[in-house]
Amino acid sequence: MITILITNRKGGVGKTTTTLSIAAEFAQRGYKTLLIDLDTQGHIQYGLGIKHDFEYGIHKAIQKEDIDIKLIVQKSKMKNLYFIPANINYNSSLLQNKKTLKKLLRKVKDEYDFCIIDTAPMSDTVLEMAILASDYVIVPMKTEYLGLVGTVQFVKIFYKIASRLKTDFKLLGVLPTFYSKSIKEHKETIDKLASIIGKDKILPPIRKDIKLTHIFKNGLKSIAKEHSRGKDDYTLVVDEILKKL
Repeated sequence: MITILITNRKGGVGKTTTTLSIAAEFAQRGYKTLLIDLDTQGHIQYGLGIKHDFEYGIHKAIQKEDIDIKLIVQKSKMKNLYFIPANINYNSSLLQNKKTLKKLLRKVKDEYDFCIIDTAPMSDTVLEMAILASDYVIVPMKTEYLGLVGTVQFVKIFYKIASRLKTDFKLLGVLPTFYSKSIKEHKETIDKLASIIGKDKILPPIRKDIKLTHIFKNGLKSIAKEHSRGKDDYTLVVDEILKKL
């Protein structure tokens, strides 16, 4: 199982939309995929079209440690796509053992091709826990100057954390979001990012598409078969991810 972390300390960059879209694309290609929602807002399940709360989610599993993770995996409405929900409004300060998530995932590593993890927009114990459990990270970045500044700072933090934790964790790429080729600033932002981290670390940009916001209103399955430029862009992103892997 290859585990990919989707994260950024800044909100509003399309992080959860990216998590859902990449996971759905993997599943549609026949890869058995596990989604994990480490963000206590619980938006992943809404994106999957599931409105009710779950008694046991990933946060309680991490706290208890001895729980059988296989018992809290839920089946989504899409073939090949499974998920472990968040415990909504859970106090993440209760999670202390940074290696627990990695230990839990070892129990299912032979059952899935990919595991995609969504995190809250912050840098804390949960983020370090996710880094230890992951093989790669994708950092969505809103295509604008402040997005560039924040993302470069965040990537530096990632390398420092990975070094301190002594993990083989790698940057799979920065993903520009809300992109428009007609806006000069957007092209300049991507060019500047390439000069800092290298062109090979930039994934194909995701154009702004109102249909992507419908994921949380109508559920992922309802738009998975619908043609849109955003869906086309995520298809290209997954093509690039598979090439890199």
